[in-house]
Amino acid sequence: MAVTVTEVRTRGQRRAFLELPFSLHGDDPIWCPPLLDDLERSLSDKNPLWRDGRGERQLLLATDGGRPVGRVLAHVHHASNAAHGERAGFFGLFDCADDEAVARALVDEAAERHRARGLAELRGPYDLNIRECIGAVVSGFDEPAAFNQSWNAPYVPRLLEACGLKPVMKLATFRLDDVARLDPEAMLEEKHRAWLRDPRVVVRGFERSRFEEDVRAAVALLNESFRTNYGFVPMDSAEVDFMAAPMKRVVRPELTVFIELDGAPVGVGMFLPDFQVLFRRMGGRLFPLGWAKFLVGSRGMDAALAQFIATSPAQQGQGLMRIVMSELVRRMQKEGFRTLDSTWISESNKPSRAQARALGMRVKHELQLYARPLTSSSG
Repeated sequence: MAVTVTEVRTRGQRRAFLELPFSLHGDDPIWCPPLLDDLERSLSDKNPLWRDGRGERQLLLATDGGRPVGRVLAHVHHASNAAHGERAGFFGLFDCADDEAVARALVDEAAERHRARGLAELRGPYDLNIRECIGAVVSGFDEPAAFNQSWNAPYVPRLLEACGLKPVMKLATFRLDDVARLDPEAMLEEKHRAWLRDPRVVVRGFERSRFEEDVRAAVALLNESFRTNYGFVPMDSAEVDFMAAPMKRVVRPELTVFIELDGAPVGVGMFLPDFQVLFRRMGGRLFPLGWAKFLVGSRGMDAALAQFIATSPAQQGQGLMRIVMSELVRRMQKEGFRTLDSTWISESNKPSRAQARALGMRVKHELQLYARPLTSSSG
């Protein structure tokens, strides 16, 4: 039968869209289920990304004889296009079996949706926004993804290229296999220690009693620090509030660092436990029993993920990045964490890659971002 791609409109179609990866990869020991409650929330109208002209999305489901066989999210971020002078339409959450006909039907439909909007380029995989998973894994398939890392079957890059998509950016995730071998004190030079001796400087972690305030302060610093990074769009208050609720559930204050100068944050860092192992035990669901498994298992975790580190551009050259990292390593060792993963780092982000290598991290996954022009002859 012919493959048909339709926009998700009913509750049943939405459930099929969310649960398709379970039928495709459920027997693969490397695959880890997403946390469905959080994914559904991110795709809903509750997410400010889809409100007030920030962006639009369409969930597309491929079926063959009524059976779900593939999915893709076609989405556009108007704020990102305006900020970067682009006319890009994104695709994300792409998944299907090793079937070129299904892949082509999905990619072509996403392209047509964006072409109808007057956009000039299809780009992806790009899950939701720049702060989350982007790119398709092209090497390192034998290693499971950590929390907030991309994963896809090995055949996906081949299918994307068969659909006329070309690699446009290289990315990678990094991994430190032995946190214990790091010496946080040796990471500091005299200029760093002198900075820390300044009575105006305070080093602390996030505080649960003022968590929302700390998150807002961290995001303000991120917005300032990451402004020139590829694809970055500053988060506004609505996006921060949306992010803060689930973040409070997973943040370990003892794995966070604020550096304040005269009461103002000038450096911030956050590591998170790698919850992927727990998500696998939970089957991707918080309810009815997943939440209990999460609470019981989260304290026994020994793998961490570097979620973000940012410093004030006004303090460039002061070595704040090194101070934040040293303090995070010290705290991680104290809490008994053994390994550390990074989120994606683009090939052009040489400072972050140099920092990863200075810590002794190795490349874990190589990824590629793909694109194709949206012209009348594309496809």
